[in-house]
Amino acid sequence: MRARHLQGDDYALSVNEILDETKQEAVAPKIRSWLTLEALTQNPKLRCESGRTPELNKFIYKPSFDIRDKKGLLRLLQDHHVKGAGGILMDDIEESLPHASKVMEELSSSIIVIKRPYDKRQVVFFRDPSVAVDMPEDISKLWRSVSVDGMDAKKIADYLSKSGFSFIKNDQRPLGATKKRGRKGARDGKVVLKNNDHVKDILQDYSSKVPK
Repeated sequence: MRARHLQGDDYALSVNEILDETKQEAVAPKIRSWLTLEALTQNPKLRCESGRTPELNKFIYKPSFDIRDKKGLLRLLQDHHVKGAGGILMDDIEESLPHASKVMEELSSSIIVIKRPYDKRQVVFFRDPSVAVDMPEDISKLWRSVSVDGMDAKKIADYLSKSGFSFIKNDQRPLGATKKRGRKGARDGKVVLKNNDHVKDILQDYSSKVPK
């Protein structure tokens, strides 16, 4: 089914049609029923188009992305770029887009293909012309030659410092986290009472007038 999709055949097939195309017409009725009700229906890479009865159900390949041509791929990559979703695996493009290699060649000036260092899988990104920068080839080679695999931010900062580079460290304190100074006399959240010495001469004792 995947091969049919990549050849451009985008119409669904019934179980009988699938068996006919794969030269397996002699399959027993029990196996046909299992294919119709379970195996093909539950396959995550197939989409089922329901017929009037289960036997009339038809199946079609369900790719990772619904793209049919060059414009569809470019639109998908641009949408990922705008949303900050990053790139798309080449494997997913090749299993979704008919004649993918030809389309990728035609879009070579509009895309960027990068190989991930840890698994060597290729990722395709939209080339945004608004942020294009002409970089000298010697700088580009130097950039590609530097490996930071397995290094955290602290190790990278230490390496840069030892190499004579200076940089501004990000202030990690959250906004509004500055500790406010307490009022004079407040200690550890406790209120300290002070005697009002300036009115001590006019204070009167009313304890004897309080009802018991």
